[in-house]
Amino acid sequence: MGKGNMKIPNKIFFVYIADKILLSIMQNPLIITGKPLEKLITLIGEGIGSLYEPTKIRRKADAEAYRIEKIAEAKAKGLIISSKAELTIAEKAHNRVVIQEIDRQINIEDIAQKTVKYLKESDVPEDIDQDWKTRFFNKAKDISNDEMQEIWANILANEIDKPGKTSIRTLEVLSNLSQKEGKIFEMFCSFSFDHVGIYHPPGGEIYKKFGLRYSDLQILRSARLIHSADNLVSLLPLYEGVNGCFISRGDKMYVLIPGTNKDLTFDVTQLTQEGLELMNIIKTPKDDSYFNSFLADCKISRKIEFREATDEDLKYLNLE
Repeated sequence: MGKGNMKIPNKIFFVYIADKILLSIMQNPLIITGKPLEKLITLIGEGIGSLYEPTKIRRKADAEAYRIEKIAEAKAKGLIISSKAELTIAEKAHNRVVIQEIDRQINIEDIAQKTVKYLKESDVPEDIDQDWKTRFFNKAKDISNDEMQEIWANILANEIDKPGKTSIRTLEVLSNLSQKEGKIFEMFCSFSFDHVGIYHPPGGEIYKKFGLRYSDLQILRSARLIHSADNLVSLLPLYEGVNGCFISRGDKMYVLIPGTNKDLTFDVTQLTQEGLELMNIIKTPKDDSYFNSFLADCKISRKIEFREATDEDLKYLNLE
């Protein structure tokens, strides 16, 4: 294409990219129905500017081949400038923007494909907030890492099932999260108790011996996933009916028995609201070795006994 013909209207370019994505999708559709899928199709259609239908997830090698194919098609259509002479700065900038937008459209498509497996059967009674949708796609278009795309796909499926489950602030935090920070956060979540963070006895941080260092906590604080204070304390109220305090972890509830008529307090490294929302999305398996060490430390240092809560115990929890 000659240099005199470099100007391509944005609208034409985006319609072209969206139509090409749609064509590749329709060549290999998945047979999935239901209102959640209908909402996904509508949402992704809004995100890429064209009708959307889900397809099978591409393998890494296939994904790169697909990207090369789309760039070649853009060149053939004249959307990417090529010339025997050296390109001007403006022409190089034009080509960079075109290739960047191709990559972004592919990222949105990949996340959409991964979202399908997380969808839940429901009537989907509520609409997703328009500001949330705008923020989601503005952030998701630049997510190319496969593991991070899985998290974003899970978030989208959860929002389709229950709008408002993930806040805009959490999207902002997640969009700035590096792969290293994500790995540290997964370790933190494996030690964490439900709805709080990591409990540890006063003056002790027994999770250190399991590989979670203070420098790791500082990284999570910088990422706005845990609170900055080191001296937070959590109070567990005493339930007279069980003569103990309830503590939950995973799908189990436990009774801690202090041997006194007083509430229990523990130092806690606490999750922020954004960290809590993200933990509930990624659902990292819990580390039993840490939990067992925590209980053993409670028994030795504070004479606290423990047992798994029974259905009869839980009646007292539900009464108050």
